[in-house]
Amino acid sequence: MITRLTIRNFKGLKETHIELADHLVFIGANNSGKSTAIQAISLWRQATSKWLEKRLETKARGKLRTGVPISRSDLTVLPLKDMRQMWYDCRVQDEKSKKITIELILEGDDDGKKWVFGMELEYQGPEQIYCRPLHEDESKEGMVVPAHWMLPALDGKSPNPAEVGPKILLLPALAGLRRQEERTNDNSLNTWISEGRAGDVLRNLLLRVAERSSDEWEKLTQKIERQFQIELVKPAFLNTGEIRAEFYTGLRSKKSAKNPYPCLDIAMGGSGFHQTLLILAFLYDQPGGVLLFDEPDAHLEVIRQREVYQMLRETSEERHAQLIVCSHSEKILDEVSFENIRAFYPGESSPLPLAGPQQVSYLRKALTEVSSADFYYARLRKKVLYVEDYTDLSILKAWAGVLGMTDLVQYLESPFVHYIGNDLGKARKHFHALSPAIPGLRGFILVDRGDYKNLANNHGLREFMWTRREIENYLIVPETILRWCRKQASQQGGELFEAGEIKKAEELLRRRLAPEVYDEPMGVNPVLQDTKGSDGFLVPFFTDYHKAIQRYNAMPKNRLHELASVMTAKEVHPEIKEVLSSLREHLLSGSDDTGKPSDRDAD
Repeated sequence: MITRLTIRNFKGLKETHIELADHLVFIGANNSGKSTAIQAISLWRQATSKWLEKRLETKARGKLRTGVPISRSDLTVLPLKDMRQMWYDCRVQDEKSKKITIELILEGDDDGKKWVFGMELEYQGPEQIYCRPLHEDESKEGMVVPAHWMLPALDGKSPNPAEVGPKILLLPALAGLRRQEERTNDNSLNTWISEGRAGDVLRNLLLRVAERSSDEWEKLTQKIERQFQIELVKPAFLNTGEIRAEFYTGLRSKKSAKNPYPCLDIAMGGSGFHQTLLILAFLYDQPGGVLLFDEPDAHLEVIRQREVYQMLRETSEERHAQLIVCSHSEKILDEVSFENIRAFYPGESSPLPLAGPQQVSYLRKALTEVSSADFYYARLRKKVLYVEDYTDLSILKAWAGVLGMTDLVQYLESPFVHYIGNDLGKARKHFHALSPAIPGLRGFILVDRGDYKNLANNHGLREFMWTRREIENYLIVPETILRWCRKQASQQGGELFEAGEIKKAEELLRRRLAPEVYDEPMGVNPVLQDTKGSDGFLVPFFTDYHKAIQRYNAMPKNRLHELASVMTAKEVHPEIKEVLSSLREHLLSGSDDTGKPSDRDAD
C-alpha cells in the first residue's frame, strides 16, 4: 500500500504532503485540490510505467539519466490543450529561466518492505513532457527503483513495466452511458476509463466480470439486488459484435423460476443505478492495488450515499485493495473515522488530518441540532440508532452475525444512525427534537460507561450503558485475538510460519493479561472493566505484536471490529446478547426482515 504522497508544482498545488492509510476520504470544497491529489497518484503510475518501459533493460548511466517523452495524446490521466497547464500557475521556468519540474513522490509499505520512489516531469513544449526518476539531493543520479519490484517473473523474464510497483487505478465520476457497446481490448478499456469515459465501457466491464468468475458475478448481482431491488441478467457477447447487458425491473419470488418483470437494457436505468453498477463492475474487474474514486456518490440520493460508501469499503477490504475517495457527501463523512479523513481547505498548502471527532462535526453542514436530512431519514425509517461512532456500529453488526441474528444484521447494514461521541445528552436532545414531528418514532441509545443515571426504558426511547468502560472491552478475549492472528498468518505463509507468529502473540498476551483474565475473559476484573479497551490494551497489543513479527500493522484502531467477526457465539459476552436482543425487540418489532415498516405498522 502507499503511505505518503508528496506533490510539488502540480496544477493548483505548490507543495503538498498527504499521509495516507488503508482507506481514506478526501473532503473539501470545489477546486480545493481533492481531485488533483488523486490525479497526481495516477500520473505517477503512468510516468513510472512509461519510464520503465524504455529504461528497464538498459544499464548505461547516460540513458538512465535521460528522460522519457510522454506526448499529450498519451497522457490519459488529464485532458489538456497544452502541457503547460499541468504546472502550478502554468509556470515552467523560474525568474532565472531555470526549468521548474513537477515532482510526484510516493512512499509505501509492501508487507514490511518500505519504499520511496519519485518521478519528475519536465516541460518540453505544448505537446510533450519528459519523465524520469527524481534526482536525490543535488546529485545527477535518479532514485533507484525498489529492488523487490524488479524480481523476475516465474519464467525468468523481466517484469512487465505496467506491473512494476503498486497497481493504481483511477475511476472518475460517471459522465454518461452509450446506447450500444462493442467489445474492446484491455488497452482501449483502460484508456477510456482514464479519460473519464468509463460509462462507455460499462458493458465491457460487466462482461469481463461475468466471464472471469461466476462467484464474483453472483456477489455483484446480490449487491445490486440489495441496493435497487432489481435482477441483473448475465451479459452476453452477440454475433453482431455488441454486448448485451440487461436487468429485470423487479425481483422474482423465491418460488418462481422466471422473473415476471420487464427486462430492459441497462441504459434504461437511472443515473444512481449506473453509478453504483459502474463502481461494482470496476471493483470486481480490478482486484487489489490502490483504487482511486472521484466522487463515487455522484448521482446518488442522500440515503444511498452512505450505503454506497459502506459497499465500497467492504468490497475493497474483501479484495485486499487500498481505497482513496474524493467526496462532498456529508453522509460519507459521517461513516469515516476522523483518522481516515483529509480535509482540503482553499488556501491551505496541504490537506489537514483531523485531530478529533469534534472537527468532523465542524465539517458537517448541520444547521441546528437536527438537520433537514435527519428529519428525512427519521420519517422514512421511523427508528433511529445512537452510538459513539461508526466502529461501534461495525462491531454490533459483526456480533449480530456471529449470533445468527440475520434480521438484525440486515437492519444494521444501513440504519438511520446518529453518531454522538458518547454524549447521552446530545442523543436525547436529538431524539426529542425529532419525535414531536414523527409519531411512533423509536430510538435506541447505546453509550460507554459513564456517570449516567435514570436511563430511559419506554415505548419510544430505550437507553443502554455498558458496564465495562467501552464497547471494545468486550473484544478482549484471548482465543478471539489468537484466532484473528492465526487467520492473518495463514494468508502469509505455511504452517511453521503460522505457528511461530501465533506463539509470539500468545506469549505477548500472557505477559499483558493476568492469569485470571486470560482464563476467564467473561468475568469481572479491573482490567476488563476499567481499562480503556481500545487505546489502553488492544491498540498497544497489536502495535507491539506486528513489530515483533516485523509486519505492517494490519489491525489499527479503526479495524478492531474485525475481532468481533471472528468470535464464536460462546465468546460473546452475555451483556452483548442482552443489548442485541433489546435492540432487536425495540427497533425491529412490527417490522419485516429488513427493518422496514410492515403492513401492521401502516395500520
